[in-house]
Amino acid sequence: YHLDGPAILQRPNVNAYVDDGRNYLLMHDQQYDVVTIDPAPPFFSAGTVNLYTREFFELVKSRLRKGGVLCLWIPPENKIEVRMVVRTFLDVFEQTDAWTGTIYKGLYLIGSRHQIENVEEKIRRAYENPRMVNDLLEWDNSCGDPEKVLELFVSHGDDLRKLYADAPMVTDDHPYTEFPLLRVINEHK
Repeated sequence: YHLDGPAILQRPNVNAYVDDGRNYLLMHDQQYDVVTIDPAPPFFSAGTVNLYTREFFELVKSRLRKGGVLCLWIPPENKIEVRMVVRTFLDVFEQTDAWTGTIYKGLYLIGSRHQIENVEEKIRRAYENPRMVNDLLEWDNSCGDPEKVLELFVSHGDDLRKLYADAPMVTDDHPYTEFPLLRVINEHK
C-alpha cells in the first residue's frame, strides 16, 4: 500500500505477522510495545466480536510490555455497539485516552496499564522528525501540525467511564455486538 512498505518490513525492529490476532497471542508469549487493532466494519461481521471482548482485551493487556499500549479503532457504527465496546475496553485498561480520527472517523482508544504521560510534548517532538511528518501528511493535511493532532483528543478514561458505566460488557459468553438485529429493530419502533 505504501512505497516504503518493503523497506519498513526489512527493519530489524519490525516483525509482521499475518494471522488471526487472537489465536496468535494465545499461541505465543511474546511481549509488545504496541498492539494495533483495526477490525473491518461492521461490528457484526463474522468473528469480529472476538476482537471486542473483555477476554481478548485482557489477553492483549497481558502481552504488553511495561509502558506498552493497545490502540483500538472503533468504527462510526451504531451508538449502542460503540457504547458496549468502549465500556468493555475501559473495564480492562486502567489508563485510556480517546481520540477521534480525521479521514477515518470513529474513535481511537489508547489503553495502557500505566498513565501515558507527556502526550502533548511527545506529539510536538514527533513533528521534529521529517519522516514522521511525511507519514502524517501522506493522505492529506489534516494532521499538518501538532495543534491539529491535539485537537483530535476526545477524553480521558475517567470521564468516559462516567458516560459508559451503564452499557453492557462484551464477553466471550455475551457477544452482544455480533447480534444487532433485535437492537436495530427496537431502535426503529
